Amino acid sequence: MREKSFANYSDSKQDALPRPFVEGKPEWRAIHDKAWDLAADHIGFHANLASPYYMDEAHTEGQVWQWDTCFMAFYSLYAPSLFPGVESLDNFYSWQRDDGFIAMCSFLDNGEPVYGERINPQLFAWIEYDYYISTGDEARLERVFTHLEKYYQWVKTNRRRGKIILPHAGGDNNLEGESGRLYWATCSGAMGADNSPRCQHLGWNGGEICWIDTSTYQALSAMYLAKIAELINNKKSHEYFTGEYNHLKELINKFMSIFALHQRKMTNPLASKFSTSPRSSA
Repeated sequence: MREKSFANYSDSKQDALPRPFVEGKPEWRAIHDKAWDLAADHIGFHANLASPYYMDEAHTEGQVWQWDTCFMAFYSLYAPSLFPGVESLDNFYSWQRDDGFIAMCSFLDNGEPVYGERINPQLFAWIEYDYYISTGDEARLERVFTHLEKYYQWVKTNRRRGKIILPHAGGDNNLEGESGRLYWATCSGAMGADNSPRCQHLGWNGGEICWIDTSTYQALSAMYLAKIAELINNKKSHEYFTGEYNHLKELINKFMSIFALHQRKMTNPLASKFSTSPRSSA
């Protein structure tokens, strides 16, 4: 792996950056190079962090946001010796509580949550897997797996609904028992869907519904945790997370797809905002 040189971007970028070639379009190359230069302007430094060099999303001074940092870590994979992408994730892992919780936004000075127990979309496992595919750094997977596993379990413990009940079905219609739970979030903003109509009628407990985005992010996490567990030869965790992924996939397709809504003719509190009927052709 190339030696890390986060503080020496200008001196090292010529050799370390990707170099695309598009015949007849030199201006595209100029845009590409400018994008990396702009990213380099957001390499921050804070001496007290687990990873002093980090990617600063520049949203709020003195704070870092979980999923914004995750996005920056994704493109940093193309130049990991120049940009502290996964190193920025190490800061969030260092602030992880003993019960597994990782805040969506933390103060740089002390790692304390800015907004209580709100979480961002669960992207850590996806990024760590992609980083391994890019670099072959298996030792990192071994080191971070416990953090990823504990975070998954915190979300499962604290962001799942109870039994699945179809509204207006009448009678005892608990369809899946205690195992049939899907997920919710505190607010649409925390899930990165700031302009979702859900914001208009839900409280900080996520209202009365299960959320398609939170549920699918958890399924995504389970899928990549299973892949990572297999890579590090953790057979027990591989079996567990494979089962988690398959179970969530089945529930999401059964209860949250547009086809499921049509089939059951379910009413919902957002009916005035959305129509699930096919549009007639003009």
